[in-house]
Amino acid sequence: MSECSRSSDCGFSPSPLPFLPDELVEEILSRLPVRSLMRFRCVCKSWMSLISDPYLVKKHLHLSTQTTNFTHHRIILSATTAEFHLKSCSVSSLLNNPSTICEDLKYPVKNKFRHDGIVGSCNGLLCFAIKGDFVLLWNPSTRVSKKSPPLGNNWRPGCYTDFGIGYDKKNDDYKVVAVFCDPNVSFSESKVKVYSMANNSWRKIQDFLMVSHLTKIPENL
Repeated sequence: MSECSRSSDCGFSPSPLPFLPDELVEEILSRLPVRSLMRFRCVCKSWMSLISDPYLVKKHLHLSTQTTNFTHHRIILSATTAEFHLKSCSVSSLLNNPSTICEDLKYPVKNKFRHDGIVGSCNGLLCFAIKGDFVLLWNPSTRVSKKSPPLGNNWRPGCYTDFGIGYDKKNDDYKVVAVFCDPNVSFSESKVKVYSMANNSWRKIQDFLMVSHLTKIPENL
């Protein structure tokens, strides 16, 4: 890590940091909290490159999911007020102290009075449904977000859309499934689309029949 050096304001030449093998630096960084990693990106160019490397990101995620003390896990809460607020608290601190204070999250939305529905989370990535026609994928740790194109369904009163998020390990992609339902008729085909975060596009898949009203079945069949 020869690029990392101490800065000095006394006119002396900066002295290099003690040498650490890249493998050791990688092991140390992969076990740190995400917030620390975000700060350490500014240490030097080599650390910036290493922390942004997809290999380290996956390794950090794998190690985080293997911990049993919940040091890398957080709970996300939405406040039921006039304005839409998101709060977060550490699971480990909550287990040790039930009166843990939650932190406010800077949700990337312009309209604070629009209450977006939390679809779910996957590997630290939060998914929100916006007016049943868009989804927003947001990483609160890196503050990186991506909004999907519109679904383009013909909505009318009574219609609704169910969403679900997951990770496609084969294609290394996060995907959202949207099922559009119209309960205004007894039998209808629910429209199913899959959003790919990598391609930022929706793909229509085979519809399926939905029974929206119960039908009384005679007992003497």
